[in-house]
Amino acid sequence: FNATHAQRALPYYSVLGLSQDATQAEIVRAYRRLSLKLHPDKPGGSNSGFQELSKAYKCLRDDEARRKYDECGFDEDNIGSDEVDQFVDAFFGEAARSVDGRSPDWSMGSIANYIRIDLEEVPLHMRDIVRIGLNYLVSLDHDFEDVVLLQHARVDILYLMVGLPNGGELTQEAFDSEETYPITYYDNPLQPGIAPRWSDQNVLGGKKAKKKDLPRRELTFEEFQRRQKHALAMLENAPADPMAALEEKYRMRMLAQQHEAQVGRLAGVDVYEDDAET
Repeated sequence: FNATHAQRALPYYSVLGLSQDATQAEIVRAYRRLSLKLHPDKPGGSNSGFQELSKAYKCLRDDEARRKYDECGFDEDNIGSDEVDQFVDAFFGEAARSVDGRSPDWSMGSIANYIRIDLEEVPLHMRDIVRIGLNYLVSLDHDFEDVVLLQHARVDILYLMVGLPNGGELTQEAFDSEETYPITYYDNPLQPGIAPRWSDQNVLGGKKAKKKDLPRRELTFEEFQRRQKHALAMLENAPADPMAALEEKYRMRMLAQQHEAQVGRLAGVDVYEDDAET
């Protein structure tokens, strides 16, 4: 959607016969000249042409509307229904589906939103925590036929390990039942405040098991340091973030607008070198 509009000519300037750097005075003069020519009451006038001219003038005459138009490539007050549908679909419709064909739904409780990870092919950086989770599940007073490891397709730092009493495929119905036993783990070793441990919110026999009766669910200090080193190495060797440049662009624009506003407030005010408050 953005690529399409980035390459599209801005028709409002063409309607007025002006370049994109036209001044407000030039916009007014062009509108006056063309409105006399295109007005429906004039010989050779055009109702549709006059309406398009009026839209262009209304948008470009207002500084804020013109700024948005220059940046986005369309007039938000007169955007066509096709463009609205295209924009909504790009973020929330079928076009928002990932390459794996999954829904854009972010629900944590829907099995359709998770990707299964083969326990024999666990990535290197996840082996310690997966081993701890498996050791914890098999120590419970449950007879699991199988254990499934899942990663959320959207919130990719969220992992589920689910014990299945009867084996087979993990369905939504089985996941929602009390027979399965899920534990969760948030893998974000560089984020302060997120403990590197499995979370168990299940109930055993009507009450939660005592912690002393079960093995640990968290990484040791040595294991956590190893996980952090893996995370730093992945960041260092990862491809450049395409959003970083865009974020910096808008951050600098925001700072420039704040500076302009501050300068405007100080205009006409006597400022002295020894006036610390000013």
